[in-house]
This record gives sequence, structure tokens and C-alpha cells, in this order.
Amino acid sequence: DIHVPRVPHPRFKHTSQAGTRGDMIHELDDTVGQEVQALDRLKLTKSTLVIFSSDNGGVNDDGYEDSDPSDHKMNGALRGRKGTLFEGGNRVPFIARWPAKIRAGSTCDVMICLMDMAATFAALTSVPLPKDAAPDSLNVLPTLLGQKHDKPCRESLVMHVGGTKGPFAVRQGPWKFVPAAPPNPRKTVGGEGCDLLFNLTTDLAESKHLPAEHP
Repeated sequence: DIHVPRVPHPRFKHTSQAGTRGDMIHELDDTVGQEVQALDRLKLTKSTLVIFSSDNGGVNDDGYEDSDPSDHKMNGALRGRKGTLFEGGNRVPFIARWPAKIRAGSTCDVMICLMDMAATFAALTSVPLPKDAAPDSLNVLPTLLGQKHDKPCRESLVMHVGGTKGPFAVRQGPWKFVPAAPPNPRKTVGGEGCDLLFNLTTDLAESKHLPAEHP
């Protein structure tokens, strides 16, 4: 809803303090509310899984990008934004609502990826995926439903920007490795001329580079 071209309905124009994109967020919120209300009206809420997420971290190209950071922290405390290998470019909200299966207000810090929805929905509906379909997708249904399982459904994740040739970053457990990136005029891709290593459990803001301590 909020990708280009962004043309908010007149009733949402100038309703936010974050430009046209902020106005579109207001319109998106209203649209989701209408969908949820429709499920309530049709008495389908308890039996319907609703997932709200985004395909990448936030970016604001309405003139707010270089404003005072305290003005609008579109990615909260996370470093970077869309188009970067930092958490601000890859870590996104993921809200799942299914009253019959998911306890309201519960949270989970287990790593999953939107790619995993293919295998997860296949498992949920008992529809097998073709052998050559979604090879990087993992069934994370136990995590989604809050079921006990011995180990994480997903133990590692490769992130990339700029197409199939990368650059890439890798996450394994709490560790995240961002290799030194080639010169980039937008200065958004990642490493500042050196390899970067972060422990996201203790440093979600990716402010402490640890390659020397953990070679």
C-alpha cells in the first residue's frame, strides 16, 4: 500500500507528521482495520490467520531522510534503512493474529524470514510444495503457534541487497557478519571498508564491531 506511487486519499492527506509516506501509513492502518472488521462481521475472526509485515526496513524519501534523527525514527533503534545490510534494512515487524491458535499479546524472539511463509502455509494447509519450489523456505509453524520444539526452525539467514550478486550478510544465532562492501554512492549497503561482526543479542543497534575480539 505504501510503495510508489504514493497517492493518499484526500481524507488522509496532511494527517501525519512524516510527509506523504506517513499519510500513506495512516491510510494503510485504516485499510487493515476495515479488513479486520470484515472478518468480525462475517464471524471468521477466530478461524482466520492474519499476518501483517513488510518486505524491507523503512525508508523516507519525502525530505525527512536527512532531518534531525529525533524527528522521526522510522526504524526505531535499528541501524540503517531499506537498501542496507544492517538490521534497519532487514528486520521488519511481523504481527500474526489467529485467536483460535495464537495467544493474544504473546511475543517471540526466534528468527524467521518471510521466505518461510511458503513452507509454513504448505504445512498448515497440508498441501505439499513441488520439489523445486521455495528451496530456501522452512516450515516455522511451531514457532508461529508457540509450540515447544528442541531447536529453532531457522538457525541461519543470508541477507542481500542489490540483486543476485550481493553484497551479502549472514546471520547465525546471535551473530551477524557484514562483509566490507565496495564503494557505494548512497552509502547504504554496509561495511565501512572493513568486515563487521555484531552480536545482536547484546547489541541490536549494531554499534560494536567485534571482529578483533572474535576472529
